[in-house]
Amino acid sequence: MSLNSKFFYKENENGITITGYKFCNGGISWNYYYSILSHIDIPNIIDGKIVNSIGNSAFSGLKWLSNVTIPNGVITIEQYAFYNCSSLCYIDIPNSVTYIDNCSFNGCTRLKKINLSQSLTFIGKHTFSNCSAINQIIIPKSVIEIGNLAFFNCKNLKKIIFKNRKNLDNIKIAENWKDNCNAEIIFEP
Repeated sequence: MSLNSKFFYKENENGITITGYKFCNGGISWNYYYSILSHIDIPNIIDGKIVNSIGNSAFSGLKWLSNVTIPNGVITIEQYAFYNCSSLCYIDIPNSVTYIDNCSFNGCTRLKKINLSQSLTFIGKHTFSNCSAINQIIIPKSVIEIGNLAFFNCKNLKKIIFKNRKNLDNIKIAENWKDNCNAEIIFEP
């Protein structure tokens, strides 16, 4: 694992995976720590390589994080990447992202608005569970799989809109994908 001035990271087969954020206190650095940090801009290039992944638990538990900028070029958001970032209000997932792994945004209780990548194919188990402030989400046509309890306990979620679809044919959806969530399913052809 290496670090630049703000991020811990590791090289992967095709680029860089962000593994954490560097905190300093008296010269001591941590890659996870409850902080008053409210905004993070993830770089698109580190050491001349494209940042293409946000790693497991990279920003998990940053309770004061309210805004994060994910660069175009990121393909995968790994499990627990933003788990329990309870102040996160808005997330814009760039069109380069195709895969959001399990529990990536679970527990982001203030998350109100999510713009999903138009290239997204996979939404993992519990990805948006307990995101109780969301009231609407638009699922792009590119999504071919939604995992168990992906929207569990999203109590204010009123509408799940499937873009450019007439039905749920050709999409693998777990039977309990929206348990404890009474959202209306809407198809927008």
